[in-house]
Amino acid sequence: MLDRKNVTGVLTALGYEMSDGAWQKYFPDVDCKITVDPVLKKIFYPNGFERGFDHNENFVVLECMTRLLDKDRRPSDIELEKKWRLGHGASGGRSDICISGLDGKMLAIIECKTSVEFDAALEQTKLDGGQLFSYWQQTRECNRLVLYASDFVDGKIMHRAESIDCSQFCF
Repeated sequence: MLDRKNVTGVLTALGYEMSDGAWQKYFPDVDCKITVDPVLKKIFYPNGFERGFDHNENFVVLECMTRLLDKDRRPSDIELEKKWRLGHGASGGRSDICISGLDGKMLAIIECKTSVEFDAALEQTKLDGGQLFSYWQQTRECNRLVLYASDFVDGKIMHRAESIDCSQFCF
């Protein structure tokens, strides 16, 4: 599992380098960087968003964001922790990652889970739609809903994603 205990191995596997006491990765094609500060126990994203080391899911979000930026997805097209009126709890919910296209319309909602949580979240999604469908019902313009997990096994990052195509239902 990706967690604070193996963060050094995970960051090395993702191509981060230690510089000035923090791990950094620069993404030249989109001219941004992610910084992971082990002293502050914080992850700093290019859009000004930051997360702590307090939840293992935050490392899955880090791995997914790294993958998106490696694939030249622009930071301006990515929103972290988008707030929704309805969601996981009584006060609503926050989707982990939302991706928009050049036209500003939402292309995908990604919900990140630890490798341990993934199967139960997938079953919940199949049973009643789970978090992903509660978010989708509020936008209806999103093409894809993605349940995503990553793991660190034998020094390698392994990811798993289940994607639901909603494009024929978009309004």
